[in-house]
Amino acid sequence: SKPLEVLGIEVEECPASSTLHFLQTMPTMLNRPMGWITLITLPFMGLTGPRFDGFTGLLIQFYQPAGWALPLGNGIFWIANSLFWIGYISFCVGALNCLPVAPLDGKYVFRDIALSGAGLITKDEERRERMSNAAVHALALLLFASIVFLFIAPYLVHLHR
Repeated sequence: SKPLEVLGIEVEECPASSTLHFLQTMPTMLNRPMGWITLITLPFMGLTGPRFDGFTGLLIQFYQPAGWALPLGNGIFWIANSLFWIGYISFCVGALNCLPVAPLDGKYVFRDIALSGAGLITKDEERRERMSNAAVHALALLLFASIVFLFIAPYLVHLHR
């Protein structure tokens, strides 16, 4: 619908109820392949349904920084947008990484890079293999520890209270 202009102020309907309904039905949509396609294309949909661009334009006017975010001012919206896109890209990379295709599997790509790097240090094939395997295992352990930390950290914050 076209915005209504009164005394130099444009008034436009905010599709909050339809957007809220769409977001509430997202979990049930994930039972079908089309639901996953919708989730992957959510930031780009626009023409076919609700679109989430992050905290931009009109949406920023509905929120104010509060609590710990107050000193950040409107910078909190930049942080929220950055985290949204980082999460979105991580989701897509994770979905791609689940495909059983060796060239797209991050472990194999990292192992090949580590093997090439180890080749700069030594020419002994067995030692290069051990070095690249150690690098792959160290990265896997670091990723596992960071996932565990995501679950433990909220409880650690409250220990000092």
